[in-house]
Amino acid sequence: MKKILIFIFSVLISNVSIAAHSGDWFGYALGKIGQDGHNALSAVTENGLILSRIRNDYAAFTMGENRLSDEERKSKPINVSEFDFVIEFWTCNSTSKLLSGSIDRVSYSHQPKGDGNYQSALEDFVDEFLDIQKYFNDNWGSNRIVTKTTEDQYVITTKGSMRDIPNVFLAIQIMKEEQNIRLRANAPDVCASN
Repeated sequence: MKKILIFIFSVLISNVSIAAHSGDWFGYALGKIGQDGHNALSAVTENGLILSRIRNDYAAFTMGENRLSDEERKSKPINVSEFDFVIEFWTCNSTSKLLSGSIDRVSYSHQPKGDGNYQSALEDFVDEFLDIQKYFNDNWGSNRIVTKTTEDQYVITTKGSMRDIPNVFLAIQIMKEEQNIRLRANAPDVCASN
C-alpha cells in the first residue's frame, strides 16, 4: 500500500511539473543563483525532477532518464541534449566536495513536442515562446538585444539584477537543429564575492 501511495504521489507531482511553462521553470532556476550549491538538489524534492547528471560543480535535472546507458550517465563533457526538458545548475569556487560552491549559472532547455503531430508541436512551441517573452517583460523589462539571427539560431540577451546580485546576464536561445528553447543566466559577481 505504501508503494502505491508513493507512486501515485510521484505521478501527481510529475503531471504538475510538466504543466508549468518555461518562464516558471526558468524563474525557479534563477531563484537558486547565489545560493549554496547543495540547494540545487532540492529540485528533486520541490518539483519531483530526476537528477540526471552530477559532478563537483554541476547538476542537471530532467523529467526522466530511462533513455540513458550507464556510459552516457557518466559522460564528460556532460551531454544533456537527448532530453526535451533540462534544468542545469553550475557552481563556482567548488572544492573537491560535491556542489560545495555557490550557484552562479543556470540553464533551462525545453523542446515542445505537442501531442505528436506537427500542428500541435508548433502551437506548443509558440505558446512557450510567448510565455518566455511575457516572463522577460514582467521580470526584466524590455531592454533585450537581439545578438544573433540566422536561419538556424535566434539569440536574445539582457542584463538585470536580483536580490543582492547586481549583474545577471540572461539569454534566450532558439535553435533550429535541436528545435528547442534554451534560457541561460550567469551571475559572475557571485563568484567574485566568494
